[in-house]
Amino acid sequence: MRVAVQGTRGSFSEAAARSQWPDLETVPCREVGDVVAAVREGRADAGCLAIENSLVGSVTPTYDLLHQAFGNGELHLSREVLLPVHHAIMSLPGATLDRITRVLSHPVALGQCRVWLGRTLPAVELVNAWDTAGSAEIVARGADPTQAAICGAHAAAPYGLQVLEDRIEDDPTNQTRFLTFTREPGPDGDAAVPQKTSLIVWTDHRPGMLAAVLQAFAGRGVNLTSLQSRPERSAPWTYRFYFDVEGARNEPRLAEALEAIEALASRIVVLGSYAAWQGEGAVVGPVAPH
Repeated sequence: MRVAVQGTRGSFSEAAARSQWPDLETVPCREVGDVVAAVREGRADAGCLAIENSLVGSVTPTYDLLHQAFGNGELHLSREVLLPVHHAIMSLPGATLDRITRVLSHPVALGQCRVWLGRTLPAVELVNAWDTAGSAEIVARGADPTQAAICGAHAAAPYGLQVLEDRIEDDPTNQTRFLTFTREPGPDGDAAVPQKTSLIVWTDHRPGMLAAVLQAFAGRGVNLTSLQSRPERSAPWTYRFYFDVEGARNEPRLAEALEAIEALASRIVVLGSYAAWQGEGAVVGPVAPH
């Protein structure tokens, strides 16, 4: 199973994908758009994209891509994955913390370790990298024991690095939410597995329109789990709204709500329904065609 991820070997995206496909072959991609392209063009069988972090909030490059990626039905959402995000600092074998002068990582990861860095390495130079695991690769290639990377501890072994200290994140509850998807539609969902549905709604620029959309869900007992807004590029100072709700699109309550929203909104696009996360490491039923 070839799975495209944003990042390289040892990235958190790879860890999220591997929780669903343990024997996957990683297809590393630099940008989120490259992940979608790899699946669409057949270079990967599936993809895995980060969409939301419990501390930082939405991953805006992914949200900006959702309509293009899933709005026309060519690609199919399959599962939601929640991955705990724990950071470690690592360097070359034999390196010690007191000799580290330069630390590389993704800027979000550096921010999530700000307290530890300020307390332990207050004078260190912080360098932004495009990917957490990519920073480990740079440190391994550099052969400089004064350089270190911050990434998941699972990235140490692939690059021959030594973990100097683990669990250095400021908040141990940190999690990232991922969505997996495939080019071919997966098998019909197991009725015993709770589903989620993601959709985009464009409303007229009039008072109360968003409230009316929300009431269409609430009045039918459909639980809203996420609401995000992003600028509509074709019309400055207007917005599109991204909803995640509990239930599959063909469930009666949700189907009725979607029908009501179609009458209210200027446009609605259902991105797809997929298996909701059911607990750490859980894979219930088939994930995708191999």
